[in-house]
Amino acid sequence: MSDALQFAAGWKPAAVEMAAPVPGRLRLVPLGGLGEVGKNMLVVHYGDDVVVIDCGVMFPLAWMYGVDLVLPNFSYVLQHKSQVRAILLTHGHEDHIGAIPYLWPHLPDVPVYGTRLTLGLLQNRCVEFGLSDLISCREVKAGDVVAVGQLEAEFVHVVHSISDAVAIAVRTPVGLLLHTGDFKFDATSQGGRDTDVDHLARLGKVAVLLSDSTYAERPGQSTSEEVVARTFQKLFGRCTGRIIITTFASSVPRLQQIVDAAVQNNRWLCFHGRSMESSVAVATRLGYLNIPPGRMLTIEQLEAVPDKEVIIVATGSQGEPLSAIALMATRRHRWITLRPGDTVIFSATPIPGNEALVNQVINQLYRCGVEVVYDMRAKSEDVSHGPGRVHVSGHASRDELARMLQVTRPELLVPVHGEYRMLLHHGRLAEELGIKWRLLEDGQVLELERDAGELKGEVVGTVPCDHVMVDGASVGDIVSGILRDRTALSEDGVCALGVAVQRDTKAIVSGPQWWTRGFLRADGQDVLAGAGKVVRENLPPWRDEAGLDAVRANLKGALGKYFIERVGRRPVLIVVILEV
Repeated sequence: MSDALQFAAGWKPAAVEMAAPVPGRLRLVPLGGLGEVGKNMLVVHYGDDVVVIDCGVMFPLAWMYGVDLVLPNFSYVLQHKSQVRAILLTHGHEDHIGAIPYLWPHLPDVPVYGTRLTLGLLQNRCVEFGLSDLISCREVKAGDVVAVGQLEAEFVHVVHSISDAVAIAVRTPVGLLLHTGDFKFDATSQGGRDTDVDHLARLGKVAVLLSDSTYAERPGQSTSEEVVARTFQKLFGRCTGRIIITTFASSVPRLQQIVDAAVQNNRWLCFHGRSMESSVAVATRLGYLNIPPGRMLTIEQLEAVPDKEVIIVATGSQGEPLSAIALMATRRHRWITLRPGDTVIFSATPIPGNEALVNQVINQLYRCGVEVVYDMRAKSEDVSHGPGRVHVSGHASRDELARMLQVTRPELLVPVHGEYRMLLHHGRLAEELGIKWRLLEDGQVLELERDAGELKGEVVGTVPCDHVMVDGASVGDIVSGILRDRTALSEDGVCALGVAVQRDTKAIVSGPQWWTRGFLRADGQDVLAGAGKVVRENLPPWRDEAGLDAVRANLKGALGKYFIERVGRRPVLIVVILEV
């Protein structure tokens, strides 16, 4: 077993105090993606059958210091592990598939269903975990129907910013569930194949629609991908130096637009960054990305080609500190040094929470003397009036959400995939159309049943849905107390106290000695002198049975109060008492 697999398997689920569904009732359990953007995961539970739809990660929020990834809490799934019949995937973005390598060691015999590109990206991700030959991947395509226990899943083509995305219809004894996945309507995308409205209409009566809510606040229709293609064609022709462009590595249709514009403008392509190179290799091998032979350069070959003939497609669209773009911006990149005449294009919008990182990188890029094209500078759809649109969303705006509701006419809408306000606005849109809706958040358990033909539902409880954090080689060990300490360290620093006492009398024989980081300036010795007085006043002789823990707690309390009064800050305090 690989080291990565061992630490993935090492996570221990929480206890779940939740009985099985009442016979004849259908249970929906969202474990991620409701009230947040990321770690999308939904459990569908009927009788003895459990089906999981998507299993994604979330990038850490600003206050999650040192955390690499955030996973859903799998505890409910593992409580019913013997009943899990399948994991069904809507598409290959990390926020929908990225947590599977962490779940699979607990469910080694459960098949994973997905389309060809989705499974290709998943298998590539699983190589890091030593799982590529172990996970039972079963390829499906739009139109396929598979039996999963007494349930049945049907896959419907939808348009998103990644190829091979599908909605998933699950037929149950209570009625038809339709999970849209991430989608929009765009007849110009992916070879002119729009979201399959005819197939959606053929599904029949929809009991519950679980629909993407990301852009429920945005009026109108999402902009066509054709606009981005036109922008690239013209913008690439205008640039006289190197073009460095960053986008999501898994956004294969966007990569194809870049390739097409590069070929039209006689430029060579260099794909750079681990995830970018990996996605390009998978998409090319599976036929989703067409790059003419001889058009690609290695990073070592770049300097041998004139600047006006180069396009570098790199990782870093979210401002990740160690990404290729961030390293270029801070002049730490091994191979690429930015220079005046270069143009850097951000063909992506920041995920909520990443705005500050992206803005920081953009500012650093400008300091390098390059031109930067990004969302705020590229709102015009007419390239003659500005840079033009270099990114459009893969998510449906309000008019498209309304169209999905009108095509499917569900008995009940449950908004998914979005922060609380997004879910709320989506629900209000359904209400305007005369459709009932129910707002859920992560962990809430909704049970549905038929009563005289009418669909009725109620929230019957909650299950664990806290963030499970990946920190280096640790999964699930980072709890709120640790994050509070890390926050305190980042804001107030650390102060360590060392003092030696005589073993019998407990009198101070050495110290107190101090060690601080990020707390006091070099001239803060007077503050520490006062702190020493506090130590001497609060470290009287004590009986052995009182215990060092109580003495340390008393000192921490007294010192914390002193530092607040003296400097207005309370550092993380470490107290070491040595008996000699």
